[in-house]
Amino acid sequence: MKQKTVHNLEKIRYWWQEYWLLRWSVANIIGWAGALLLSAMMVRLFGFGGAFLAGAFFGFGLSLPQAWILFSADEMATRRKWIIYSAIGGFFGAFPAGILSIIGIFNIWIAALLMGAMFGGIWGLLQSFVLVPVLGDDAYLWIAVCLVAGALSALLTVPILLTPIPLLFSPATIVFSLISGHFILRWMNEN
Repeated sequence: MKQKTVHNLEKIRYWWQEYWLLRWSVANIIGWAGALLLSAMMVRLFGFGGAFLAGAFFGFGLSLPQAWILFSADEMATRRKWIIYSAIGGFFGAFPAGILSIIGIFNIWIAALLMGAMFGGIWGLLQSFVLVPVLGDDAYLWIAVCLVAGALSALLTVPILLTPIPLLFSPATIVFSLISGHFILRWMNEN
């Protein structure tokens, strides 16, 4: 039994080292969970005003593990920049997303689509500023990637919101991870 456990752990370690998309996806899932908890805490503590702080905390919480996967240890300054710009993007993304939430009175699906796209687009815009020195002009495509990933993730979240299932179980994190990770991996292989 012990040998089988050791063998399985070695397999997992091998997969972790070999597959960047696995590391990116796990980082996003952990970051998403932490970001949701931090965001919920901000709204709970500060009410409506906390929603805007929640955007910044969401950007911070999600980008922290992303930075560790995306940039090497000798790129610590870039890691910090990624985290800071992501938090700023989350803060500014929360404003228009909050305004668009009014559409939810009429149609929750359209509201979710627009809110996710708006938040993701603004968040991606700020992150693209960090990616430009690494990827050149291709980095601006990151805005569209985040816009699409944000819109799809928001749409996948709506059914969860309509049930008593905790938001942490939404498939949105996996979809966001795979969409964003696919493009980053492609860009990394080209450069």
